[in-house]
Amino acid sequence: MADIKIHHLIADSAESYSEVSTPILSTATNYAGDWYADARGEVSDSANKNNKRREIVFSVFFLESYLYEWVRSQRPDFLTSFFDNNAKTLDGKHSLRGLKYKWQYIPSAIARELKLATDFELDLHELESLIKFRDGFVHAKASRIYNDNTEEKNLPVPSQEELENTIQSGWAVTTAKNLVISLHQKIDSDPPGYFQGRSC
Repeated sequence: MADIKIHHLIADSAESYSEVSTPILSTATNYAGDWYADARGEVSDSANKNNKRREIVFSVFFLESYLYEWVRSQRPDFLTSFFDNNAKTLDGKHSLRGLKYKWQYIPSAIARELKLATDFELDLHELESLIKFRDGFVHAKASRIYNDNTEEKNLPVPSQEELENTIQSGWAVTTAKNLVISLHQKIDSDPPGYFQGRSC
């Protein structure tokens, strides 16, 4: 049987994949750019906590979609290795279901496999905070009841005070954008075109 060759046909937000040895045409849609636009659309000069809440959630959606779509663009056969329900890191200890571990392990593994870079480590400190706040909203930790006697581990995440006074508008989407840019800097490639001319 002949080797299968994958051809990428890109149009707008959809990508098509055709296999030379079979007549099957597969399609996939790109959502990362849309989620990025949604997150940017929530950036405001006001201290509106609802804008910040949506910006945080949309920024994480962007990073989830972007990583998957980037892997797919590198080699679609990598998707099974890294996004399957049973996917593990190379050390076999951590599930790759969490976004932090995906960003920690997947880009570096692919960069090594494709010889795109040898020295590869991304700064994930801001991502950790972003995920923590997103999880707070998605899993209702932000809605917890608390008082002066509540232990720190049981406090709302994020608290209303954090959301209104500490988290700055634009922080979440800038954190997401910077992470993607740093990925592309490591492998000496261009970041997505929709970053062009955008301050955040």
